[in-house]
Amino acid sequence: MVNSLVRALAGPYPDRALRIMALMRNRRMEPSRGTYLALVTACATGGKSAQGLSLYKQLRARGHEPSREAGSALIGSLCEAGDLDAAEEVYSDMLACASLVCV
Repeated sequence: MVNSLVRALAGPYPDRALRIMALMRNRRMEPSRGTYLALVTACATGGKSAQGLSLYKQLRARGHEPSREAGSALIGSLCEAGDLDAAEEVYSDMLACASLVCV
């Protein structure tokens, strides 16, 4: 239920969603893959590329694969922020994901 709340808030209210996610983690509740993806996308489109990158790395550290949409938004946001090295790192990581390979 909390994951659904975070995902619903992520688009229009990313700061609130990030605060709720922090509360979740303080209570040892694990965010779902969908929650991470919603927050990565919200941060990327909301000009919070550093937070989006941090969430992306957490997503990957937990063994979840990114979505094309979240990864593309993050790469674009990182490029706009001038962090081309991080954008290239995310791009390379996404290429390594089997489910994202174009067939």
